[in-house]
Amino acid sequence: MTRDKTAVFFLDIFQYDGTPQPLSGSTLYFHAAINQGFSINKSSPSSGIVITNMAGGTNCATLTIDPIDSTALAENGNYAMPCELTLVNGGATYELNRGTLRVLPNVGTP
Repeated sequence: MTRDKTAVFFLDIFQYDGTPQPLSGSTLYFHAAINQGFSINKSSPSSGIVITNMAGGTNCATLTIDPIDSTALAENGNYAMPCELTLVNGGATYELNRGTLRVLPNVGTP
């Protein structure tokens, strides 16, 4: 993603056997952080993650990272921060995915 610009990620959520993971009663959490004390935290239903299909599957949720979420990063910095997507349902927590969120400098206005 680019610092100071909106990033939209369409999420696919499946069970281990490839069948769609039902999301009714679930909350999705996204966390990304670096050691300098910076983090991005998003969750459903109204804090940056919107579940669009309670049946799960392809494009069943949307994660939006807003420009304000990245303004605390240095303007010319390149960042690679660990991130994870987690599903919580009925007290059980499941890690759905983890990886690296890259945030690149904004090179100008549109």
